[in-house]
Amino acid sequence: MNEKMDEKIENDYHGFFLGDNIKEPVGNLNERWTDVPAEVWQEPIQQAWRHMIFSGIAETKSPMLLNKIWEASVETLGGLEVSVIVDANDKLFMNSGSPGLVDYGGVMVSGMKLPLKCWIHTHPFGVAFWSGTDRRTLRTWRPILQQAIVLGNEERLIWEKHHGKEIMTKIVETERFPLN
Repeated sequence: MNEKMDEKIENDYHGFFLGDNIKEPVGNLNERWTDVPAEVWQEPIQQAWRHMIFSGIAETKSPMLLNKIWEASVETLGGLEVSVIVDANDKLFMNSGSPGLVDYGGVMVSGMKLPLKCWIHTHPFGVAFWSGTDRRTLRTWRPILQQAIVLGNEERLIWEKHHGKEIMTKIVETERFPLN
């Protein structure tokens, strides 16, 4: 991480507590962690998704889309979590957060059409797994969600509904797996 990010982590962590009193952070999570305008990191994701829709290949598991989301998280935003929700009308709802959490505070979600096709988010520290927060979110959204994907460094963990069953798939990409 860069020096500015380290300072924000330190300030957010220590700023929450003052003696025995809990101090509430000021502003939305996305506003506290980045100065990069949302349009800057969201536009490549929107462009990839529009291209896929117009090409008739709007698939949420597509590397074209997932790679743009990962690049926004680790390159453009310098290691912040990114969340993308695809609603029933193929509209994207996006937000960024901290290195370890993303929410939708301060993001307009009115007009989101249910059921949700997919919830995609990143773990910019590199490991694709369902955190405790992720599992709670999946349990809450299970009735209205068709698919969820968490992205790590060259990893994807996919949960999806398929013919009345739930399927979990982990994909790990590497040059060569050690098969000893």
